[in-house]
Amino acid sequence: MALYRVIVRRVWVSLTLDNRSAAYRHFCIWMEQNNVLSHSRHVRMTDGKWARGTKGYAPAPGQHWFFWRGKICRLGRDINEKSKVGASHNQRPMEVLNVTVLFGKVETILGWIAEGRALSQTRDRIGPGLHILKGDWWDHVGDVPRRSINTVLVDDDRIEKVLEDMRWFYRASDWYAERGVPWRRGYLFYCPPGTGKSSLIRALASDLSLDIASLDIGRVTLTDDDLREAMMCAPRGR
Repeated sequence: MALYRVIVRRVWVSLTLDNRSAAYRHFCIWMEQNNVLSHSRHVRMTDGKWARGTKGYAPAPGQHWFFWRGKICRLGRDINEKSKVGASHNQRPMEVLNVTVLFGKVETILGWIAEGRALSQTRDRIGPGLHILKGDWWDHVGDVPRRSINTVLVDDDRIEKVLEDMRWFYRASDWYAERGVPWRRGYLFYCPPGTGKSSLIRALASDLSLDIASLDIGRVTLTDDDLREAMMCAPRGR
């Protein structure tokens, strides 16, 4: 039995991910795009939120086998109805996927996730994606409508200056690396409530093709360490 487990560990590679991560959604999009489970005989009806764009059904909990580009693959899906994730108004059961490839590499599975990420950035998007910090993880709650920078009205050219500075920053990673300076930048927008801060952020994100990551720094349970961890693991491209 021990020898069998050793052999299994050497010939199979696996990756586990759950629906609290963006990688889960990207892998689901990759599976949908490539129809890898189109012949699955065991499915579960959904409300369309399994991969945020699936066709009304998804693989049922359990094991599913598929063959992809010369590789024998297995998908294990587990749903925990008692454990909920997501915003309070849009909670869903915790789901865990275990992706296994015979004689494969972890990089292969990561490549599938990367393909799904690229697809998610181009398909049917209405604007920047919105990610909200939920406890110790970022929840992708959907997209916000794209907004033109020209619709944010001010009396001077300060918005154009901020936008130009941000454009320079995203082109300047090499400039920072050559000088040994961390590649990061911060902006502080302050004004009375309802005067356009959120609209400006949405317009800037739309112009730069970025997503938005939001957290409440006034939350009582948010410690300095939690804030530091949240900033370090924030979704890329935000």
